[in-house]
Amino acid sequence: MTVLYKDLILKNRYQLVKCLGEGGLSFVWLAKDIKLELFVALKFLNENLKHDLNYVKSFRNEWKIAHNLVHPNIIKVFEYHADSFTPFYAMQYIDGYEISVLSKGELTNIIQPFSLVLGAISYLHAQEIFHGDIKINNILLNQKGQPFLIDFGSSNNLLDHDANQNKSNNRISEYISKDIHSLGVLFYEIIHGLPLKNDNKSKIIFDSRLSHELKNIIKEMINNSLVTGPQVSDIQSKFIELGYKPSNAVIPIKKNDQGISIEAISFGDKDLQNYEDNKSTDGIPLKKFLISFSMVICIFLFVIFVLPNQIKSNTSPVKVEAPTNSPPIEDETKNIELLLQERIQADKALAIFLSKVSYLRDKGIEKWGGNAYLSINNIYQEGDNFYLQSIYKKAAENYKFASLELDKLSNQMDQILENNVNNGLNALKIDNFNDAIKYFDIVVSIEPENNIYMNYYKRALNLEELLIFTAQGRAFEEDFKFESARDTYQIALELENDYEPILLLLENLENKIKRRDFENKMSEGFVALKRNNFESAKALFSNAREMDSGSKEPHDAILQVIENEKDQKIIQLEKQGNNQEDQELWELAVISYQELLELDSDLLFAKEGLERSVTRELLHRNIQNYIDDFDLLTEPGMINKATESLFAALKYDQKPRLFAQTSELKRLLKLANTPVSISLVSDNLTDVTIFRIGKLYKFDNKKIVTLPGKYVGVGIRNGYRDVRVEFKVTPDQSVRPIVIICKEEI
Repeated sequence: MTVLYKDLILKNRYQLVKCLGEGGLSFVWLAKDIKLELFVALKFLNENLKHDLNYVKSFRNEWKIAHNLVHPNIIKVFEYHADSFTPFYAMQYIDGYEISVLSKGELTNIIQPFSLVLGAISYLHAQEIFHGDIKINNILLNQKGQPFLIDFGSSNNLLDHDANQNKSNNRISEYISKDIHSLGVLFYEIIHGLPLKNDNKSKIIFDSRLSHELKNIIKEMINNSLVTGPQVSDIQSKFIELGYKPSNAVIPIKKNDQGISIEAISFGDKDLQNYEDNKSTDGIPLKKFLISFSMVICIFLFVIFVLPNQIKSNTSPVKVEAPTNSPPIEDETKNIELLLQERIQADKALAIFLSKVSYLRDKGIEKWGGNAYLSINNIYQEGDNFYLQSIYKKAAENYKFASLELDKLSNQMDQILENNVNNGLNALKIDNFNDAIKYFDIVVSIEPENNIYMNYYKRALNLEELLIFTAQGRAFEEDFKFESARDTYQIALELENDYEPILLLLENLENKIKRRDFENKMSEGFVALKRNNFESAKALFSNAREMDSGSKEPHDAILQVIENEKDQKIIQLEKQGNNQEDQELWELAVISYQELLELDSDLLFAKEGLERSVTRELLHRNIQNYIDDFDLLTEPGMINKATESLFAALKYDQKPRLFAQTSELKRLLKLANTPVSISLVSDNLTDVTIFRIGKLYKFDNKKIVTLPGKYVGVGIRNGYRDVRVEFKVTPDQSVRPIVIICKEEI
């Protein structure tokens, strides 16, 4: 088991600082990115789950969803590492507070940052992504009071989720409704500082500070309907209509037991908190800004609402003896009024300056303002010092001068944007991801809504991992592990689906795979051809032809298969014909030789075999006909023909079939030539004639001797109808008497 410990360096980049937390599925470490010189959070899949593909897939899907999100109020998620001891990914580290720190505070300071959270959720829903776990500890405030939505472990991309299911509007609405319900519960808990025990709108007890409109908004969120319930954007619009514009929170200040002001409890690393407090990355330190701004507001309110009353009360008509050397009362009043006017002017100048600072901070001035911005900050701080010393005129001059300098810096913003875009693009061209991230971080700070710049920024963030995947893929290619290379490139494209170098590599790889598969099919085809497996060979060569229709190789190979198949068929048929001749299967031999001649009409042995087989088949058929029908031999002239066939057959080798036929024919011919005695019966009045024998005249009984065969006897008598009697004389049985008598008178 791999043990993580403080100062361990992972991937030659991340130096571990401390473990921030651990759950059943994952754990998180604070780390320092030694390349970019910033703190990040590293989220690891628990090591005992790294071999479970379902958990690995789910963990990567969590990263994929969060990584593709670019929104100022959603935590930034950086590169994914799968080749470590267990998968992990890097993300933005928020050193700040849970949103619960705002609980029980001013409604404005709760609603305005909550509205920013609504904007983040609306952004998710627009991409058909739902968060699934909106709660207090999943929304953090940084030191500037900017809210961040974190933890996408329960999130779901509905577009991916429903790729293999029937996506429906009802299903999407169901997920969105769950998020809105959770937002309503969260909003209630922040305002009231208590968990919502009953989410039935009829039983909810609201804070007395809430207006009727705010109560209705909370009810609508908690009891969100799939059909009629509000969308997140609708809720945000209602807040704006009520006068609550989205803005960062003002982190509340608490007092300890000694009465000393302290910040609310930090949910970040304490040492890092102190580190961040002492540095001036924002130009104007947040703590000092908040204290100064609070003081200004208090003084401003005092001057406007309290001081005039004090002046009036102090200058009411009272008779007082003044020393002769004291200034007149009216001069003192004039001085106070002048001071008041100078203070008002200072407050106005400060308000203008702070408004400009707020705008430029939204444009990321801390990242690109450089020394000019630091100088402006010094001027501003000097003005604060004058203000605290009641030198309001000087304070106003500093604030106004700082505003003018801000205007100059603001006028340079377009050129700074262009320079950083060009520098970032050049860095991308040479795969310098560190510089590309630096430049485009400035660019998207200036124009966060520009999708083109956002895509460049995402590419810069992904570039290091893309380069790693590129190298891995090429290594797989060199080892001819094309499928692994393809999988690697496709994973890379999940980071950047239009990254041209990967697309070109993948295109070339697909051609290599296609060529490899083509050559494999051709090789398999020739192996099958060598084994005379012609059907398989033709199928393989046909597959190869489909892979590369422009190649001549499969066409020539198929012709070779056809030719080899023909040659093999000729050999088989020749052997078959010879065997059939040996077995005296002349009918089948005829068919075999005919097939041979269909394959090649010029085959001499096939012609000779066919002629030989036809002759023998005819001879055998004729002999068999005589054998099957003995009556043929009794017909006039047929004995001679049968005898000729017999003599013809005796010229050939007397193989079993032929020998049996000739022996049987000899026997039958002998029977056909052996006379048989028959008896004739008449009435001595009928003249009897037997065709093929002759006229026998009148008789009662008569015996004659004749050869086997079919005969016809005719009887004639005057005054009577003639009779005709057909009968058959067989050699192997006695013939019953043949009766020939004319009995029917005419």
